[in-house]
Amino acid sequence: MASIEEKDEEESPSSNTVKFNVGGKLYEVSKSLLERFPTTILAQKVEEVENEASSSTTPIFFDRDPDRFAFCLDYMRDNGNVHLPETVSKAALLKELKFFGFADTIDETKIHDENATQNCLARFYDHTKGTKRRIVALEGNVRALERDIKKRKDEIQERQKEIRLEKLALKFLADSVEDECALDADIIELGNLRSDPYFVRCCDQLALRVVGGNSNTRVYLRRL
Repeated sequence: MASIEEKDEEESPSSNTVKFNVGGKLYEVSKSLLERFPTTILAQKVEEVENEASSSTTPIFFDRDPDRFAFCLDYMRDNGNVHLPETVSKAALLKELKFFGFADTIDETKIHDENATQNCLARFYDHTKGTKRRIVALEGNVRALERDIKKRKDEIQERQKEIRLEKLALKFLADSVEDECALDADIIELGNLRSDPYFVRCCDQLALRVVGGNSNTRVYLRRL
């Protein structure tokens, strides 16, 4: 049968762990974990309590946020690697770590903030949407420029045609007179152009008229 002393020892709290009351929430932490961070307030508080040689089992109290303290323990257990949910910001955890004395060991690159990730994704999404809108606007501008270029090209072609016909009308004025001195090739072309509206307009502007063209007469220009 076990002695009363042995029974009391079995029922007493484990000497390998320490209890903390953080903001009303209890945490039990192994001493071996605390020993890895001897310069922190947690380790120093435990040392103070043990030096008092008190038999009290009252948890060591810290008036801090209990939820953020859980991530401080994650920081200790996982070599500084912490994955924060959306409800806890990176800045808030850094504040807690500095309070508990981890300032010299903090590696912020190991603390992954879900809020920061979401914000980054949101900024990327917004930037992508803005880029797409600019691309659509640029494509619209390009199409408008293409239409404008085509219109101007058509206008240039029409003007070139008018100039060519004006020159042709002057040529026929010089070569096609009533004394039948025009070349046959020019006469044939003149007959083909007499129904062309551009050519007719040029002739009107130059006070000329196409005459002839039946089976008995040749086609030529005459001054009005």
